[in-house]
Amino acid sequence: MNHNLDVIKKCKEIISDFLVERGLELSDAKIKIVHTIIPFEKNEPGFEFLGFKIKHFDPKKHSAKNNQGRNIGFRLLIFPRKNSRNKHFATIDCILRQYKTAKQSQIVRKLNLIIIGWTNYFRFSHF
Repeated sequence: MNHNLDVIKKCKEIISDFLVERGLELSDAKIKIVHTIIPFEKNEPGFEFLGFKIKHFDPKKHSAKNNQGRNIGFRLLIFPRKNSRNKHFATIDCILRQYKTAKQSQIVRKLNLIIIGWTNYFRFSHF
């Protein structure tokens, strides 16, 4: 949110102090500073959060447009992580293997619950 790394680190310290007063702490293993467009400190662009991948795409290739049709310079996409998609596909595969001899209506009923639940969770992503 800020181009100055010192400001970002200072904000992290303030948040850490705030949490310590409440008996909580930030985990250095889980917290990392990233940029959403360019690689930063050996981290690839974007970040993963709650099964989503959030990333800005190259403004020269994928640019959003404003009301007048001018490029605004970035394209933010939120989509399911590869791990989330693969886990979902594996679940469907497992159910299809379990219900090999079942009637088609039973399989559809079982798959509908899983597919609808997954799509509801990821409904705000661009997939």
